[in-house]
Amino acid sequence: MLIESTVPLRVKTQGREIILEPGKPVELPPEQAEKLLRVAPDTVRPVLEPGDTVHWDSPLFGPLSGELVAVAHETFSIWHPLTERLCEIPRAWIVHAHGLNGDGAR
Repeated sequence: MLIESTVPLRVKTQGREIILEPGKPVELPPEQAEKLLRVAPDTVRPVLEPGDTVHWDSPLFGPLSGELVAVAHETFSIWHPLTERLCEIPRAWIVHAHGLNGDGAR
């Protein structure tokens, strides 16, 4: 899974050190990336592209998923699966994302 950091960050994972720099995506195995996303949700985020599937927690509707239409710096646009409207949703709500092949990789 491709992830990026919003600040310079040094991470130890499986006995090796990874340096994350803002704007420079790093490919990690899905389980490592998801753990890092859980531990540092304010500084690490998945690299998202239109066509990716994301799963998010909506405060109103609960867990939802859908295909990305567009990605902005702090939000993403998606056809909402319940309202059937184009919605802009905060990236902070994302709990899981996977690329075009369905396993977190592209």
